[in-house]
Amino acid sequence: MPSPTRDLVLRRRRLREAVSGDRASEPYDAGTRPLHGVEGTVVDASPHLLVLSTPDGEEVRMPIAADVFVWHAGRAGVSALRPGRDVVVRPSGTGGTVAERVWVDIARVTGVIADRSGRAIEVDSGPHRDRTALVIPAEAMTR
Repeated sequence: MPSPTRDLVLRRRRLREAVSGDRASEPYDAGTRPLHGVEGTVVDASPHLLVLSTPDGEEVRMPIAADVFVWHAGRAGVSALRPGRDVVVRPSGTGGTVAERVWVDIARVTGVIADRSGRAIEVDSGPHRDRTALVIPAEAMTR
């Protein structure tokens, strides 16, 4: 029996797709593994293939979708996938092996949101770190 968390995630995905009208909901097969991200360093990239070195030392080869979304300090193209850059890849929902979305050199900030003004956010990371100011681009505010 699927866990309540998985059911909740699938329900939210179906509702979001129904409201936004982006694409038809894919039938869920309980025998398949859930969608997951791949994190690694770019070893090689061409317009059709991305080769990553993962933190556990494995080499992952992923085909790149024709309509891939690449984010590097703003919307970018496949040319942003240069060797040595850290990336997070979300594979497609169809096969789970095709790179559909790629975030290059993305940072993560942890802490408590101390202040917000428009798209600017100030995060308090604790007593031993300074506050971090973030500006979220308008393009990132979409689904």
